[in-house]
Amino acid sequence: MSLRGKTLLIVGATLLGLCAVLYVIARVTVLRRFAALEENEVRQHLDRVSKAITNEYDLLSTVARDDSQWDEGYRFVQHPSSSWAETNFPNSTLDALRVNLIVFLNNADEPVHAREFNAETQTQSAARPEVLQPLLPLTRMARSGGNRGVGGIVLLPSGPMLVVAWPILTSTGRGPIAGTLLMGRNIDSPELKRLSWTTSLHFDIFPLSGAHLPRDLANARSHLSPSNSVFVAPLGQSSIGGYTVLKDVDGNPALLLRVQTPRFVYQQGQSTVMYLTAAALLVGVAFTLISLVLLEKQVLSRLITLSKNVASIGVRTGLSERVRVDGADEISHLAGSINQMLASLERSERERQVPEAYLEGLFESAPEAVVILDNHRRVVRVNQEFTRMFGYALEEARGRDLDRLIVPAAKEAEAQGLNSSVEQGRTVSLETQRRRQDGTLVEVSILGTPVNIGGGRAAFYAIYRDISDRKRSERLHSALYRIAEKASSAEDLHDLFTTIHGILNELMYAKNCYVALYDGATGMVSFPYFVDEKDVETPPPHKFHKGLTDYVLRTGRPLLATPQVLDDLVRRGEVEGRTGARSRDWMGVPLKLGEVTFGVLTVQTYEPNIRYRETEKEILMFVSQQVASAIVHRRNQDAIRESESRFRTLAENASPAIYIYADRFFYLNPSTARLFGYSREELMAMNDPWGTLVHPDFRDLAWTRSQGRIQGEKVTSHYEFKIVTKSGEERWVDFSASAGPIQFAGKPANVAIVVDVTERKWGEQLQTALYRIAATTSSAEDLKELFAAIHRIVGELMYAKNFYLALYDANRDLVTFPYFVDEEDAPPEARPPKRGLTEFVLLTGQPLLATPQVFDELVARGELELVGAPSVDWLGVPLKSGDETFGVLVVQSYTDKVRYGEREKEILTFVSQHVASAIQHKRSQDALRESEVRFTVFLAGTWKTSSPM
Repeated sequence: MSLRGKTLLIVGATLLGLCAVLYVIARVTVLRRFAALEENEVRQHLDRVSKAITNEYDLLSTVARDDSQWDEGYRFVQHPSSSWAETNFPNSTLDALRVNLIVFLNNADEPVHAREFNAETQTQSAARPEVLQPLLPLTRMARSGGNRGVGGIVLLPSGPMLVVAWPILTSTGRGPIAGTLLMGRNIDSPELKRLSWTTSLHFDIFPLSGAHLPRDLANARSHLSPSNSVFVAPLGQSSIGGYTVLKDVDGNPALLLRVQTPRFVYQQGQSTVMYLTAAALLVGVAFTLISLVLLEKQVLSRLITLSKNVASIGVRTGLSERVRVDGADEISHLAGSINQMLASLERSERERQVPEAYLEGLFESAPEAVVILDNHRRVVRVNQEFTRMFGYALEEARGRDLDRLIVPAAKEAEAQGLNSSVEQGRTVSLETQRRRQDGTLVEVSILGTPVNIGGGRAAFYAIYRDISDRKRSERLHSALYRIAEKASSAEDLHDLFTTIHGILNELMYAKNCYVALYDGATGMVSFPYFVDEKDVETPPPHKFHKGLTDYVLRTGRPLLATPQVLDDLVRRGEVEGRTGARSRDWMGVPLKLGEVTFGVLTVQTYEPNIRYRETEKEILMFVSQQVASAIVHRRNQDAIRESESRFRTLAENASPAIYIYADRFFYLNPSTARLFGYSREELMAMNDPWGTLVHPDFRDLAWTRSQGRIQGEKVTSHYEFKIVTKSGEERWVDFSASAGPIQFAGKPANVAIVVDVTERKWGEQLQTALYRIAATTSSAEDLKELFAAIHRIVGELMYAKNFYLALYDANRDLVTFPYFVDEEDAPPEARPPKRGLTEFVLLTGQPLLATPQVFDELVARGELELVGAPSVDWLGVPLKSGDETFGVLVVQSYTDKVRYGEREKEILTFVSQHVASAIQHKRSQDALRESEVRFTVFLAGTWKTSSPM
């Protein structure tokens, strides 16, 4: 746009802006005043309507008062007469008074005369209960308020109504009050029209609690409150509404009054503002024209001449020419400044040419590709390295979008993010791929930065460094690491080969790949992995012959068989020709263990434009070393897994407990879990299993020997000890462990085989116990010592902390307790038989294991009653001499942790037979000893009597 155009635009815009500001100010000041006048007028209209409604109530109250203070009406309420009411209140009277409801009630609030009047049909009807019921409180208020009426607006089902109630008195206004007169006038559409005509205002009344109010009424209702009784809001350009609340007889908000008024005042204010703005615009246009003429003459024409002179300097003669302007004001001073600037530019241009020559040399000889871009990312300059790296000469690249030139489709979003960062003024570095002119991709490191001159961005430049070799090396190392990792995690060799194939595809073209393995024992070459786009079927194993695969196996050297190399090998008789589909390039490398070649890793291509080079052969050779190690490792793992599988199959089905352990379990078979009574998961989770499972008497012994074996010491590996099961039961086991440690999951461990020998041990203990009972019978001095010894012996066979012997004396019919040890009860005195557990065994002569359930059943059947402290388990067996029961041997438990079973009952029954014999034997010994004493005393007395003095 020219200077004249800009000046005209600025002046015109200023004029329009001033007019707009004036218009806004006028609207804010003038129209606000008119709006206030309009609102005040609406408030006055609301007040007029409210006063009109109040006046209507006063007129209705006056009519009701006159009829309530009337002798005839007073007598009528006391002595009702239908004819009197019809005569005095015909339709014409009610119509003239505009009364829609008249009700005479006595002091009991019973209607004497209650009629509703319909002004449209000029008919009367009996007042409905739903109309009378809400009005009864008014009648009570009127009778209790003395000689005055009460009333107001009442919301009835049929609509709002003005209602007034007066007490019925005599014509002189005296009582007593005979009842109440109610009069009501509907506030309906005809009544509202009459009030609108009276006030010359248009208004409406709506229920305040209505659910479907018009939008303006709902808005007004939300703004009205006790502190804000009036709300005014425009209803459009042509009318404005005023709103207020009308209260009912109880003083509660009941109706919403809306008064609509034409907006004459506000429209007059708008006209005033428009006239004022138009006048200002006319004056401004005249002033603008005069100003433009003066500006053109004094300023614009001289500036345009100066501009033309400056523009012609560079075109005609360069920076050596100067400009001329007439006058002695700021414009002439500007011309002098321009001449001084031209002189400075001329000197700067000569000084700039030298460093530019240096920079040009650096730019072209830089070892990285450099490109300079304009603000639209179009190429301005490229150096020679850029042309070498990407294949585009400066003439081919200049003016083209750099992203479209070298960014691959897959990297467009990445390039967009790079551009955005540089445009924000940041220097960005990134490693990515870019596309050469021939379509191939190159790995590059990018440095992009903006070029700022004078605080503004003038251009961008980007530096590209070829990092293909480094990236190839990183990918190769990553591939080797992933192959080694997969060798440990692969399920089998095929899974391993599939992963290796995928990794090779990342390093080179390997769509066709196979692995051949040679078995020296059989002389067979097999193909455990074979993927080929031409030969779909995997070749069968074959004997060694003269194929390309066999050539690599035989020589142990890599082979890149191009068509020329293959023809040369065939001509020399090294190979007999290629079997299968003919490929373009065939490349195979040996898989070796030390110096022995045991396989071949092969890739091949059928595409004429995809060829292998020495670079790919070196990569494949490097990878093959890791692949060979992975195959050997995988074979070893499979052999170990097969061995472990055989061991696990044997162990899982073995009857003895078999487990591998050190300071915790590493493996255990199901028999181990059954032996200890824990689940396999519970045992495997134990951090110190010996502290839980081994009996305290043998814990140190088992731990010391276990640690000694792990450390390689020569310790006993076969011995017996006691264990404690989950239920607390003690059992004997025969333990056999490996003589030395094994390696399990990289840690030293022991293998143990454990056999439960509790039954044998208990048999041995029982035999020993019986022998000791027999020996004690002979050695004990009395029964008490014998019973104490029996208690100790039984305590070695089972839990016997609570133990007693009861003997029955049939001659005296007494039960005695010659030996009684109990943690709850004191030793009982001799007593006649009761109905306790001891007497039950004496009576039945049978062993009894009285669990809580058995005891409750016997009590419920009336066979027992509780004697002594209640126990958890009570086990008693009879002591017999022949078929006669003469006593009971008892053990009992007071804790849920110690329970007796059938085994304890069998052991105690077996022991009781020997105990009974021992007691009888001891009794016989005592009786014999007593007899011998008596006989000796007798002989001594006889000898003394018969001897001479």
